[in-house]
Amino acid sequence: MATLTLEDFKRVFYDKYFTADVHSWLKREFMSLRQGDWSVAEFLRKIDRGCHFVPLIANDAAEKLRHFLDGLRPTIRRDVMLGDPTDYTTAVAKAFRAEQSLKILIRSYSERRTQPEPPKPQGQPPRGNVPKADERSLCKECNRPHLGKCIWGTYKCFKCGDLGHKANVCPNFKEPITGRVYVIQAEEAEAEAEPTPH
Repeated sequence: MATLTLEDFKRVFYDKYFTADVHSWLKREFMSLRQGDWSVAEFLRKIDRGCHFVPLIANDAAEKLRHFLDGLRPTIRRDVMLGDPTDYTTAVAKAFRAEQSLKILIRSYSERRTQPEPPKPQGQPPRGNVPKADERSLCKECNRPHLGKCIWGTYKCFKCGDLGHKANVCPNFKEPITGRVYVIQAEEAEAEAEPTPH
């Protein structure tokens, strides 16, 4: 009595119970296979099933590795490619580890987001409720309302070089106002004002 290996049994089973149309459809599905929302284990099952219908990729180790890597989700593929896998088995093991790391990161991120905020100490105003300028007390140094350390007087004027003011409000440097003056005689004004007959 002859015994069949599992691979031989699968080949005979697929050839006998799948029509040519189904074979063709499964080949196309395999060639465009992407992980998407599947786990790595589900994606591997799809890859292994499709390998029976596309033996050119299944029998070439480099092509099978490339096809597997190309189909992985980008976040997992990046982690697998950083390890520079040389064979299919190594790539699969790295993909499982990358998926587990990603799950841990997502879980810790979601736990951090759901934790309640620690209670605020009494006496401090809540964030976002900064008093308006007219509600603040006046500074003793500059006599202006502001919060925090006074920086008035630390400015240096670019025009005169003195401290305490900026160039746009320099009291020491007044530029003459230039403009144009138009003079018109009274007779010319009256002539302009009179309507012309048509």
